[in-house]
Amino acid sequence: MLKKLPEKLWRATNGPFGQIVYALAVNQNGHIFAGTHQSGVFRAKPTAGYWSQTPLAGNQIACLKITEQKIILAGTRDKGLYRSIDNGSSWSLTNLNKISVNSLAVKNDGSAYAGTKGQGIFYSKKDGTGWQQTNFKNGIIDALLIDQFNNIFIGCETGVWFSGDNGNNWQKRSAGLTNNDLNVLLATEKYLWVGTFGGGIFCSANSGESWEERNNGLENKKIWTLNYYQNILLAGTEGGFFFSVNEGKDWQKNNFGFPNPQKTKIYCLAVDENGYLLAGTYGWGVFKTTVSLNELS
Repeated sequence: MLKKLPEKLWRATNGPFGQIVYALAVNQNGHIFAGTHQSGVFRAKPTAGYWSQTPLAGNQIACLKITEQKIILAGTRDKGLYRSIDNGSSWSLTNLNKISVNSLAVKNDGSAYAGTKGQGIFYSKKDGTGWQQTNFKNGIIDALLIDQFNNIFIGCETGVWFSGDNGNNWQKRSAGLTNNDLNVLLATEKYLWVGTFGGGIFCSANSGESWEERNNGLENKKIWTLNYYQNILLAGTEGGFFFSVNEGKDWQKNNFGFPNPQKTKIYCLAVDENGYLLAGTYGWGVFKTTVSLNELS
């Protein structure tokens, strides 16, 4: 059971000031990376109270992922995919260039998949280099997921698609979805989840074979991001932050602490090394919960 939330759940993290934050990632050392709308990637050390801009500046960052091998991948709008092997101190453009990379997913062995705008899915066997196009060659891929069985799920304008053989063959799995504007896919122990822009949240108990709506209490159905931690389902929406403690059957809202609780947009969520929830916002930088989620469960 979730303990009572503090009256003020959110506080600012001293930046990145004035930024629209589309992506967040936390590495094994606790460093936090924020991908922004126009100013590239920022980094914050866990012991520091400020953000510093990395050399990947002047780019619109759509997605960030960090591999088990500590390689940071950053997908941009129109300028391709960048990688960093030194914790963001320097970046190099991969062979996946002059293209919008909307989504990323990585496996434990260092292989990775990239979802693009208009050119489908690309695959890197190792370290985010040598990208090759898979047999899914079209579509705007805004959502990309690798589950615990190494199955690949993607969300695009035609629905959810599944591959169980590293992207060689694909099956459509959209039965029950009433909205195909898909922004995010998430896997928990029992379910797959998809967040849509306008149709809310759907879950599947059979690897996407069928989907059912889980929107009770969800005041805003324009979903940007989903996350899961300590049995709490977390959602960032066009109308702020929502959470569920009963597998999405009921949702509660908490925007207390944001500058304008009534006009809060949350594009991404991540959990830091101490269990604090981070939220990337529209124009307010990154916010952080005033209490660790570890203390609430």
